[in-house]
Amino acid sequence: MAKRQKVLIDTSIQIGKLKYKEIREKIREIAETEDPGTSFFVLFEFKVGVILSFIEYWNFVNISENVSKAMSRWSEKYSVRDVKYFVMLQAILAEKFENISTDKKKHLRQVEFIIMFTIENFFADIRDIPVGDFRYDEIVRYEIKSRVDYPGFVKLCYEKNEMVDQRKFWTKYRAELDKLVADADLEKCHSSLHEALTRIQSDIKYAHMVKTNKSIGDAVITVDSRHDTRILTTDSSFEKLAPILGKTFEKIPNKY
Repeated sequence: MAKRQKVLIDTSIQIGKLKYKEIREKIREIAETEDPGTSFFVLFEFKVGVILSFIEYWNFVNISENVSKAMSRWSEKYSVRDVKYFVMLQAILAEKFENISTDKKKHLRQVEFIIMFTIENFFADIRDIPVGDFRYDEIVRYEIKSRVDYPGFVKLCYEKNEMVDQRKFWTKYRAELDKLVADADLEKCHSSLHEALTRIQSDIKYAHMVKTNKSIGDAVITVDSRHDTRILTTDSSFEKLAPILGKTFEKIPNKY
C-alpha cells in the first residue's frame, strides 16, 4: 500500500473551516486519500485567537446588564481582531440555532456551546495528534472542558502575554532562521516578517518580545512542519517561506 501524503492544516484553514463549508469540504476531500494533521503551534495560535476571544465575549456578556448592550459595547470597545471573531461567532450562532437568544442566561449557554463546538471542530478530520516543538507549552496543554475552566485559561493567556516562548525553538533551528533572513525575495515581499526574523537573528531575546513574537507565526509553522508534509493554507506568505526551506504548500482561496 502506498504511503499516504501528510497535510498540515495551518491556522488560517482551522479558522476558515469554522465558518465556510467549502473549506470543510476541501479537508474532507483531502482526508479520502491523504492524512490531514496539524501542529501544536497552530493549536496555540487558535486558542489565543479564536477561543480566547469567544471566552472573553462570554465573560463580557456575563458581567453586562443585558445581551443587547453587551453586543453593542463589544463592537465599540475591542480590537479589530476581536470584532472579526465576534462576527464569526454570530455567524456560527446563527447556523447552529434557530435564533440568537437575547435572554442573558440562554445566550450564555448558546455561546458556551459554540466554544466547545469550536474546540472540537479544531480536531475534526484530523487523523493524528498534533506535531511539532510546542507540545509542552502551558497554553497548548490547558484543557477547556466547561465554563469552569474559562477563568484559568484567560489568566494564563494574560500572564503569558498570549505568547509561546520561541527562544529555544529558534536556537534549535538557527540554520533555517539564517536561510530565511538571507532570502532577498522574502525581505522584499514580506518586509515586516523579515525584519522580525532579522531581530531574532541578531539577538535571540527578541523571540520572546511581544511585537516580534506575534508577527512571525507563519515562519514558525513553516520551520516546525516536517519535510514530508504539505502545508495547507490561505496565507500568501507561504509562497515565499516554504520554498526557501524546501517545504511544499497548497494555497486555497481566502474565504474569510
